[in-house]
Amino acid sequence: MEAGQVVRSGAGLLAAERKGASFPVRDLTLLLDPATPRRENFRALVAKDREFDNRDQHFRNRTERYQHALGLVKHLHLYKTKLGLNQTDMRLLTEEALTEFLPTLLHEIAFVPFIRSQASPEQAQKWLPLAEQYRIIGAYAQTELGHGSNVQGLETTATFVPETDEFELHTPTLTATKWWPGCMGKTATHVVAMAQLIIHGKRVGVHAFIVPIRSLENHMPLPGVTVGDIGPKLGTDSNDNGYLRLDHVRVPRDHMLMGFAKVDREGRYSKPAHDKIAYFGMLYIRASLVEEASRTLSKAVTIAIRYSAVRCQFAPGKGEPEKQVIDYRMQQYRVFPYLAAAYALKFTGRYMRKLFDELAQGITSGNLSSLPEVHATSSGLKSLTTTITAEGIEVCRRACGGHGYTHSSGLGSLFADYVGVLTAEGENFLLTQQTGRYLLKAYEKLRRGSAASSAEPKIKYLENVDDLLQAKCSAKSAEDFLCPQRQLHAYMHVCARLLHELSLGMLHQVQSGTAPHEAWNNSLVEIAHLSKMHCLFTIVFSFSATLESEVKPRHPQLYPPLYQVEQETRFFLEGGYLSSEQAVMVRQAVRGLLVALRPDAVALVDAFNFSDHSLNSCLGRYDGRVYEALYEFVQREPLNQSPVAPGYEHIRPLIRGELLPLAAGETKANL
Repeated sequence: MEAGQVVRSGAGLLAAERKGASFPVRDLTLLLDPATPRRENFRALVAKDREFDNRDQHFRNRTERYQHALGLVKHLHLYKTKLGLNQTDMRLLTEEALTEFLPTLLHEIAFVPFIRSQASPEQAQKWLPLAEQYRIIGAYAQTELGHGSNVQGLETTATFVPETDEFELHTPTLTATKWWPGCMGKTATHVVAMAQLIIHGKRVGVHAFIVPIRSLENHMPLPGVTVGDIGPKLGTDSNDNGYLRLDHVRVPRDHMLMGFAKVDREGRYSKPAHDKIAYFGMLYIRASLVEEASRTLSKAVTIAIRYSAVRCQFAPGKGEPEKQVIDYRMQQYRVFPYLAAAYALKFTGRYMRKLFDELAQGITSGNLSSLPEVHATSSGLKSLTTTITAEGIEVCRRACGGHGYTHSSGLGSLFADYVGVLTAEGENFLLTQQTGRYLLKAYEKLRRGSAASSAEPKIKYLENVDDLLQAKCSAKSAEDFLCPQRQLHAYMHVCARLLHELSLGMLHQVQSGTAPHEAWNNSLVEIAHLSKMHCLFTIVFSFSATLESEVKPRHPQLYPPLYQVEQETRFFLEGGYLSSEQAVMVRQAVRGLLVALRPDAVALVDAFNFSDHSLNSCLGRYDGRVYEALYEFVQREPLNQSPVAPGYEHIRPLIRGELLPLAAGETKANL
């Protein structure tokens, strides 16, 4: 430090940031999470309970982390029983208490919901109480070693055996081995196995079967079952992703989930009303991932923005204090767009949950009309929101400089634990095809003269494709681009143009002799672009609707993520919607937003209301004591528990010059 240089404390810097906020943080917190008071009651419980202490999390090996996580499963269940907590309460408690995956996560978000939605009333009455009370613990076994997103390509078979009124489940090849399901490796007692149903020698499609895989007495694998953990991964060390092979394992006929498809005693098969109903379990998980994206991204930006406000580098002049990193425009340009995205994704998650809940209600009454829309929307939004979040975490990590590379930042583990979702429940680029196919079908239907369904408001703009293709942006200044309706119109134009060009391009290929499947393959890049832009439109739509209906004047102006328009300018220029002068205005508008957001940046992340325990980050501490926390963190490092390094005996002779000479007869040539 130079003589006379002014040093400011992290606590003082964050206090000053909060004092300068233009809005009451608590009000915004309650808007984002109306359950905040209840959440904070559980936060107080967690703070007093030593079982939830996570200070040593990063110093445990994988086996220790798994065993510790199983202990937390039991501890949380004790809370549930003792306090009589409902599902919402358990979600709040779990979010406050945990900073790593539970092995039973997939039991909660896949196994139980799948039974709830796919079982017959009689099956639900039998299985749900057992699963909800943890008398059985389950995994959702769909993905195989050789097949993931291609559900129809699954090789595991379930053959009806009329003589005994059973199904025989079998893994016929190596590539048919179930691979990846969380909770299955060492924890689950049962699985919902997706398998090819075979009746009287005929395959009738993929269906779901409840299969016991471990003894309820001693947890040993049952006869015919080979099961285990798939080994170390990039992250989620406490989760036992597993493999499973079934060697002619028999289960009673009523272990096939028969809420929709049915097989009777004589082997007569009744197919479901919709062929996509078997994917309902995946839809639930995808909807959950869209919801979770905002929470995860919010953690990353909270850490990065607080640390950027505490970290100071380079004094403008002699005797002046060093400048806060958050005041450098490039730091703002890197991090602030993800702050805006975190807010936008929060309301997109609500929209996705609403869509899914409406579908679930419809299914109970036999109304499956919204299934195609939910399937397409959940696929596209899962792809886009998880990609934005994963990229955002890494940007935030790098924005924290060297300290972002340490586990003490909380960002490395946040990224490693999260990035797996980009390929889980459907690889992200592959999922864009579901959205593209849905949009193409809707567009072709409209071109034939049918109106868009009232259940599909996000594609109503397709009714005006001809007008949108001719439209030009009316903005005259950078400020004009801050209007949400103008941004929505811009996205509608781009979506309409990309869809129109895709449809014409594929038609031309087919008319020129290209096979339809090859025309589709040739168009995958364009399909991915269309899916992304349509989902960005959906995000802006849901965000804008929230701003208009819920955000009060005393809250800061939360602009939709105009940053994406700047990043994707080529799409707005290609069709002539934007002029080159207007593209410059977009860039100017984004720079202006950085300045506008700067005074409220810390307050906006405070509104997410994460506890220090939940962030588990030295850099993101609420009190700003970053450097003190970093020093305290390294004192817990096992290597530092002794003054001399383990293994010192290997370097001692080097340091002391005591290496033995070559043995007689040995030469350098021999070596």
